[in-house]
Amino acid sequence: MSAELRTGQVLWYDASRGYGLLREINNGTEVFLTKDALEAFGLTGVNSGTKMDFDAIEGTSSMKVARIKRLSGSHGLH
Repeated sequence: MSAELRTGQVLWYDASRGYGLLREINNGTEVFLTKDALEAFGLTGVNSGTKMDFDAIEGTSSMKVARIKRLSGSHGLH
């Protein structure tokens, strides 16, 4: 499982459930965003519309964010 750098935009994130979804800008693929990935970057949540560069890996059923590299746009703590 190798990670690859991607760019996406957060569709939604629910801090109480600890996960959300973002869409890759280049190809429209939806990728899971987990609480663990945000916490490793020092955040507890992000706003819809936030853009991020991230490493993605294949999860059990779909792609998921492995590590966030950079955020841009309207991000913040929830």
